[in-house]
Amino acid sequence: TDAIKYYLSSIDAFVKNNDKESLQTVTERITKLSPDNIPLRVKLAEYFQKEGYTENTAKEYVSIGQICEKKGEIDKAKEFYEKAVEIYPRYEKIYDIVTDFYKSLQLYDDAIKLLEKGLELYPEKTELKLKKAEILLMKGSIADAKAILNDIIASNPEKETLTQSTRLLVDAYLAEDKKDLAWENLTSILLELFNLEGKSTVMKLVDRFRDSHGKEVSERLIEIFKALEDSEGLFQEYVRYGDYLKQEGDLNGALQKYKEAQKIRQDDDELNQRIYQIELSLSQAQEVKVDEKKEKKSSDEKIVDADIFIRYGLYEEALDILEKLKVEEPENIEVHKRLKSIYLETNDKEQAVTECLILSRIYDKLGEYENKEQALKEAFDINPEDPRLIELTHKQEEPSQLYTSQETEFVGTTLPELEEEEFKEQAEPAFGFEQLEDTTSVETPPVEELTELIAEADFYYRQGLLNDALNVYERLLSIHPDREEFRERIEEIKNRLAPADKEAQTEESTALQEDESIKMETPLSEEPSQAVSFEPPTEPIQEETEEELITEELSAATEEEISAPEPELTSEVMEIFEEFKKGIADELEEEDYETHYNLGIAYKEMGLLDDAIKEFQIAKQDPERRVHVMSMLGVCYMEKQLYSLAIDAYKGALEGMEEKNESYYGTMFDLANAYEKNGDLKAALDIYVKVYGWDSKFREVDKRINNLKKMLSEDSGEAEIAEEEPPKRKDRISYI
Repeated sequence: TDAIKYYLSSIDAFVKNNDKESLQTVTERITKLSPDNIPLRVKLAEYFQKEGYTENTAKEYVSIGQICEKKGEIDKAKEFYEKAVEIYPRYEKIYDIVTDFYKSLQLYDDAIKLLEKGLELYPEKTELKLKKAEILLMKGSIADAKAILNDIIASNPEKETLTQSTRLLVDAYLAEDKKDLAWENLTSILLELFNLEGKSTVMKLVDRFRDSHGKEVSERLIEIFKALEDSEGLFQEYVRYGDYLKQEGDLNGALQKYKEAQKIRQDDDELNQRIYQIELSLSQAQEVKVDEKKEKKSSDEKIVDADIFIRYGLYEEALDILEKLKVEEPENIEVHKRLKSIYLETNDKEQAVTECLILSRIYDKLGEYENKEQALKEAFDINPEDPRLIELTHKQEEPSQLYTSQETEFVGTTLPELEEEEFKEQAEPAFGFEQLEDTTSVETPPVEELTELIAEADFYYRQGLLNDALNVYERLLSIHPDREEFRERIEEIKNRLAPADKEAQTEESTALQEDESIKMETPLSEEPSQAVSFEPPTEPIQEETEEELITEELSAATEEEISAPEPELTSEVMEIFEEFKKGIADELEEEDYETHYNLGIAYKEMGLLDDAIKEFQIAKQDPERRVHVMSMLGVCYMEKQLYSLAIDAYKGALEGMEEKNESYYGTMFDLANAYEKNGDLKAALDIYVKVYGWDSKFREVDKRINNLKKMLSEDSGEAEIAEEEPPKRKDRISYI
């Protein structure tokens, strides 16, 4: 307190001598001795104001306001701040301090009034303009804020001011949801922002553009991180860029970016796994073409492909190759070995034992008895409780019954039964071979031959080779005519073959009728169609609005308008395809949009437009694929000349496109074409012009525009003539 008294007496002397520097020094010393003593500082401020030192008074009141704000005494702080502004508004620092105070309380109008007062005194102060633009953005006055910011940028300010102004302009465009303009401005100042605001702050801003400008963001950040020598940031952006390219299907581009990231961090397991997966996909997707024909792979090459899949745990892909090869070469030992290894890996003991038994039979045929015994031993090691192996053991224990018992190495296995409506394996009770009575009328072949016959019949049946299976079962029945199992299987196969025989007869009859029609030179339009199509005539479906529209347009169109018929197929192929569709309909869930979409693509490529449309109408409910599905619907509707539906489909696709790139304008072009085909030439012309504005060389759009203008001008001329004629007729009637 003695020191304060001394300093206060000194203040009086310095005031009388007008020694401002000494006065400032003494004041600072007093406030250091008791910085939070508000009553003391208020007395100092009042003393300065009394003596006419207004600037010192304002500074002291600002300091008091900051102390009150820090203590949470907001009303007092506001009072002292406003008193400081009133006493000495030319104190420049007051505008930053008090504006931030108002901003923290969301008192935007008070802040704007304060800044306008400052701009009256300092009209060229860019800092005050920036502050005002920032407050206007917070208030929601985006247009006013943009006007101020554009004025600042147009004045060619210093680099830091330009960066701050552009940064605020980015916020303004984001508030208006104009991401293209926002990104265009941000990318020009991105490097300066890293230096000005720091990496974490800038990355939060940049992440807001990843959904709309993903690749562009990564490209720009890669440049910046290279300049800043930020290896961690560079690694992350290379990986992100690779992910974007992979999602777009550009596997080679993605692989290149991943390998750039690998140079930075070679021991990253996740990255190395991505690289491996892409390299594997590329190696499998590579196609070698010779004179535009695919080289057919040999069995050894197919086995190598299966080995690659097995090595990396892709068992389903390997099984797909091996099962097909098993049908082509049923006694290929290498195929069965690999199937056995897959079943062991997937813990399918039953199938693994089956492969061991098949191998033992093949080895027995070849006379390789050691390998046969080894295969059987391995089967016992896998599952000694397997019923087939137990029966084999019983046969060895009861040699006297070898020729009267029909147990085989395949007893206990399930024989798949193919139903008419689905092409898949289903479990069926195994053949139970009871002990046969001794018969002397038919010589019983050796048990090994019976084993081979039953295995052969079983194999043909499972693979769908019904005629071959029928021959073998009939031979077995001739040996054992009292076996009801053989008789039932023969009857079942014949029932299944009967529809195919009828279809073959129908097809032959159709061919004869067509030959007869050619000889008679009957016009094609008068000959009734004998071809079976995937889409037979049915009653109009009235469940969904879109299908009602299709029915109405089809009924209104002439035969010439609907000139794209479904592909004609033989009855045998038709039967198989109908079975396939029934099986898919039973198994496929409505929500499995991906499969519906893939089916639609497949039907479209086959020319089955009605089936494709049905699948796409289901798949369009998937928001992730809606753009692609709507585009495909548009294509299908165009091919069926249902132009109004095509227009709706293309519009739906455009609604889901955020980025205006080549795909967007390609769809615009298709929409214009649909309008043109539908007779709405004006609408088509308007859209073609928009495409022309984007790229005048795109799909020869300039020729389309010129043709439509010519057609519209001709229509306009005819309309004018038509408008002039009615008055003449009216005059003539009046005269009469």
